[in-house]
Amino acid sequence: MRNIIISIFLVIIISSAQMSSVAYPDDPFAGIENPAYMGILETNMFAARAYGRENTLGSIAIAGNGYFLGTVFNEDRYSLDWGLAVGDKIGGMGYIDRTLWLDGKKIHSWRAGVISRPIRWLSWGITYSEYFGQDFRTGMAIRPATDRITLWADMLTDKDFKSQSFIVGGEILPIDGIHLYGSYDIDSKTAYFGARFDFGHLSISGGSDQNGDFPFAQTVLASKRFRSLIPFRTKSVKLTLKGSYPESPSVFGKKCFRRTMDAVGKIVDDERVNRIIIRDEGALLTFAQREELRNLLARFKARGGKIIVYADNLGNGGMYLYSIADTICLPPTGDINFYGIGAEITYYKGMLDKIGVKADMIHIGEYKTAAEPYSADSMSRQMREEITKILARIDTTIVEAVADGRNVSRDMVRKWILDAPQTAQGAVHIGMIDTVAYFDEFKNFSGWKKATSINTYSRESDELAIRWDEPPQIAIIPVEGSIIHGASVPTGFLSSKSAGDKSLTKIIEKVTNDKKIKGVILRIDSPGGSAFASDQIWHSARKCGEKKKVWASMGSYAASGGYYIASAADKIFADETTITGSIGVLGGKFSIAGLYQKLGLRKESVYMSPNANLYSLLDTFSTAQRERMRQNMEQSYSLFKSRILLGRKDLTPRSLEKIAQGKVHTGKDAVQNGLVDNIAGIYDVEKKMAQTLEIENDYEITQFSQYTSFDLWEFFKKYSILPRYLHKFVEDKNLPIEISSEENLWYIVPYILELK
Repeated sequence: MRNIIISIFLVIIISSAQMSSVAYPDDPFAGIENPAYMGILETNMFAARAYGRENTLGSIAIAGNGYFLGTVFNEDRYSLDWGLAVGDKIGGMGYIDRTLWLDGKKIHSWRAGVISRPIRWLSWGITYSEYFGQDFRTGMAIRPATDRITLWADMLTDKDFKSQSFIVGGEILPIDGIHLYGSYDIDSKTAYFGARFDFGHLSISGGSDQNGDFPFAQTVLASKRFRSLIPFRTKSVKLTLKGSYPESPSVFGKKCFRRTMDAVGKIVDDERVNRIIIRDEGALLTFAQREELRNLLARFKARGGKIIVYADNLGNGGMYLYSIADTICLPPTGDINFYGIGAEITYYKGMLDKIGVKADMIHIGEYKTAAEPYSADSMSRQMREEITKILARIDTTIVEAVADGRNVSRDMVRKWILDAPQTAQGAVHIGMIDTVAYFDEFKNFSGWKKATSINTYSRESDELAIRWDEPPQIAIIPVEGSIIHGASVPTGFLSSKSAGDKSLTKIIEKVTNDKKIKGVILRIDSPGGSAFASDQIWHSARKCGEKKKVWASMGSYAASGGYYIASAADKIFADETTITGSIGVLGGKFSIAGLYQKLGLRKESVYMSPNANLYSLLDTFSTAQRERMRQNMEQSYSLFKSRILLGRKDLTPRSLEKIAQGKVHTGKDAVQNGLVDNIAGIYDVEKKMAQTLEIENDYEITQFSQYTSFDLWEFFKKYSILPRYLHKFVEDKNLPIEISSEENLWYIVPYILELK
């Protein structure tokens, strides 16, 4: 038994010859030295090691986050090792179990370990073993100046804590992909030296003691790339755009606009990539999202990159986005529906009159006309003025962008619009697109087949980190959909997408108390909603701003309640075509007394006060009730403006009133009138914040989903109280009205604007 234990001990010491410390394990076999290593491992690995001496000894192991499986063997003995661990980047704990077979005998041994990395430059580890070499081994590793220099020391003791050995070692990374390491056993006066070379997913290493008695060679394959002598290179990246790209990851998926923009931004910033090939299979991007993507592609083209696009069809948004491309290709049956933009507003008053429903609405702000379609038969001057202003700004943006992208005059673009729609062949003839081909033909001449997919590019560009602790983080918190009191709700059968104050305040509070997160970006794509919920989210964002930077990045919509929340930020960024503003208040209710009468229903009421029927669905407001509602809404309007003045120091009550009153603005106009600081998309906002925080060389983005706190009970409770038939009608039409609500509401616009 003594010889067996000595043999195991020698195997462990030989393993340590590479550089291994219980405080600084760095390869799958380190899972034997300290099983806690599996708890901090970020990738899956396969390793094979051979020793060049008599009775040749070899080892094979696979390891990943939380597990280890391996074997050690030579001519007369072999072992089976397995282990489990838990942890994260800053620490873990693990257990490894070994069964050794020698001359027909089976011996069992085990080891447990802990590793902790409380700060960036310090790592500490300890293991305890039963029949697995030394009893206790504890070690400490430090990085005194940089992540590229590591010094460590381990002490081995028995159960009585009597020292058996003391080993010191170190490692230097002169450049990415080269590791030079060594260790020295003070008791045996034995030195070990070695080197490791990383080539992408492959690592090759070797070493020996000073006498050459214990040489070894090792190969490791990893699912994640090492920081390599040969960095990942590709000249061409392909990207398929299909479906919608929400600002918040869905409940069951990770697809979102921000991640797509980060991937494209990484390509744009990589000088080694000189071609982007895009296939559009019906991408449902909002106009602001197209603007952000186009700006990145324009930056890529400005540095000499080539952009090639294949689309089934092109409309207004597609022509705007892809006009920047060097080559636009459509199939022979493709269409160009580039006929200019417009907006259509549906008025419901006539229908409501027929079914006996009356909208009784109050608005504060001359231009706060969101309820107009339910109480009027035609468009008011104020609504027409606001729609025309927004459409004119976006129309100019489209025409100028297409003219610049296709290198034609603005008059020519206007002529294209007048002559629309066009067939693919007709569009080639007049210069709107470049060529016509089926997709299999396009793949042959565009380089699609040899191009690297954007998913592969993103994965391969994400190399294993060498730093011990987690890097500083910037949190992205989406505020997407109508703002409601309660939990956020993804799009469903009976619901439109909504941003709940309970879900968002919970996320903001978590981020506020997370020391790793240095800055917060509220990504707002909301047409507004509940005044109460907006203020709750605003309050949480302001409290967060007392501890760390909070910025707002506006998407397609960030107005009314959406702008209310944005005003809590230190800085506000928007796209040129973002629709924002609508600083005003809207409230009211529907009376369905006429509908009850038509249906033969009768409801009797007994009220103990004149205002007990304030939110009854069977009455409109009395004169006194209407006046009280107006007074309360005036106070809400004043509170709204005070919140804005608190955050927007350059605005005065007088200057704010001129741009409030329910008026809406594009992002470009909002910069000029002081509601927004700068024009920038989410990718650039991330970069700007990292620079401001002085972490631009080493940081991570943490993307939150507002649906992680989705409360199913609240969802059913919310939708079971209201008359189902009327509520379903409101939700199906995406109407900005909450029935029988005891909250004041404000919404983005006098309409939900959908460009035609």
